[in-house]
Amino acid sequence: AAGRVRGITQAALAALLVLTRFIERLPALAQALRYLAAPSFFIFVAHEPLLTAVRRLLHGVWPPHSSDAVLALYFAGVGVTALLLIAVFHAARQWAPRTLAFLTGGRSRATHRAGAANA
Repeated sequence: AAGRVRGITQAALAALLVLTRFIERLPALAQALRYLAAPSFFIFVAHEPLLTAVRRLLHGVWPPHSSDAVLALYFAGVGVTALLLIAVFHAARQWAPRTLAFLTGGRSRATHRAGAANA
């Protein structure tokens, strides 16, 4: 069992290295990932209460009548939540940067400065 786990881990690391090289060759994708790096921790921290509310709202507005509709609403809830939290992140970075820095443990400031230096 340990050898199997080691093999899976090595394959995952190799896949990450290949993916990194692929991303480096696509500037638009690399730029999009840098753009999303700043709000990613904020999304991680804040997603659960909002995701539950968004899913309940979506199910209330469009009650699913099939398993496909349930699946579509599941992913729609994730997308809507991510977009809302990215918007909140950028608004907070604009109007309440110290509060945002506190909420993200300073990650929003460091990423913002690094992104500005790379621009």
